[in-house]
This record gives sequence, structure tokens and C-alpha cells, in this order.
Amino acid sequence: MALNKKVLLGIAEKSFEQWAAAPAGREAIAKLSQTIPTMESVLALGADKAARKKLWKTAEDAVEDTALGILIETQANAFPTYPGVVAGLLSPHSVMPDSGGSLSPDVYALPRYVVKEYGLKKFAEQKTAGPFEKLADLLDVDTFIAGWIDHFDAEYIDDLRLKKEPAYLAKELVATAPNWLVYGYEADFEWKADAQPGHYFLAHDTLKPGQKPGGKERKAAETNVVKLETHLAGHDLNKRAEIVAAMEKCLAG
Repeated sequence: MALNKKVLLGIAEKSFEQWAAAPAGREAIAKLSQTIPTMESVLALGADKAARKKLWKTAEDAVEDTALGILIETQANAFPTYPGVVAGLLSPHSVMPDSGGSLSPDVYALPRYVVKEYGLKKFAEQKTAGPFEKLADLLDVDTFIAGWIDHFDAEYIDDLRLKKEPAYLAKELVATAPNWLVYGYEADFEWKADAQPGHYFLAHDTLKPGQKPGGKERKAAETNVVKLETHLAGHDLNKRAEIVAAMEKCLAG
């Protein structure tokens, strides 16, 4: 996923507005407004507005830092199958039996809300990194991070270009973490009460970077996606909650 500058600044601006409305932001604006020259204050229709504009320009410059862009793109390229999710959460809790060989790869369902929560966690681990330190006094960093997770989520669902039938299969596969492919997305499946519904369908492969599965392999995986979705539909909310509880336990570790 290529980093879009317009999206970058849009998410940053929302974060800045959140920060500016909070006590720390109001205090910074008030302090800077005392240093604004009279003419500049008049042109900006107030010293507070002039101070706010100056602070946003500083934040904007910090947000456009190359290092921050690299950090964001790194997170985007791992979403939705962060290696930690796949290795630590997904594989041990497969709800499909062994499919029996490389031509019929195992398929997994990874709840959407788990992906987003893990994304927030991994991004938060970077909050003490240099790029974020430059923003800490100018943005609400939690709002900034949450904005990116929402953006990744929406972008990947859109990129999957789902088929008409079954509606949860992707027209084109999306490669993500090494040797993982996203085969589809189901939007309405409820994993537990008060959690965002839906899940990604993932399959592991042994292809070299840049390679794509052949028609036979893809058809086998898609067949397993259909089997998995049918299997999941038979679980009541208690069983679904049991599955995700195990994932959440790993996530908290």
C-alpha cells in the first residue's frame, strides 16, 4: 500500500484538531498567542488563530518527515496479516482440519477486530521512535494511530474487490506477510458482542516472493474458504467467543 500524502495530512489534521481541543493543546496555543505580533494577529483574525496556524505548520512539517512515512508504510504492508498475528494467534487456533497437502492449502479466518487491535498494539510500540517523538507535543498520537489503522482496514477491503458469488471471495488475491495470501473477506460475521464483525480469509503458501498460485491451487484454497465459512456459520456465539478468547490471550501476551 503506497503512502498517500493527502491521506497522511488528512489523518494528521484530525489528530491535530483533537490535540488542539485538549488541555495540552489549548495551553500551547495560548502560550504561543502571547508572542504573535499585532499585525499578524489582525490578519489572522485573532492571536489564537495565528498561533494555531503556526503550530499546525510545525506539525505538518513533522508529519511529512520521511522516517514517519517509512514507518507507516511498513505497518501498511504487514496489514492485515501481521506476522505476529499469523504466527502467534492464527495458526494454533485454526477452525479447519488439515486440508491434506500443498495443492489444497489450509485456510484461516482472522477476525477483523483482532487485526485492528493488533495493529494498534504494534503501532503503539513505535510511539517512542524518533518520528513519533517529533509529533508528541503537536498531535494526539493515539488519534493519529487509530486513523491509520482504520485507513489500512478500509483500503485492504476495497483492494480485495470481492466477487458477486460467493460474495466473500476476492477477485484478485492480496499478498501480505511473507507466504500469506488474503483470499477474501466476510463483512457481517459476528464473533462476539460489541466487537466489529467480519473476518479475513487467509491461506499460507510456499511460493517464492512475487509468485502467484496456479489455478488449481487457488481453486483448492477457495473451496476451503467456502467450507470454512459454512463451518463457522454453525458456531453459536459462545463457541465463537471461545475461539477469539484464545486469540485475545495471545494478543495480550
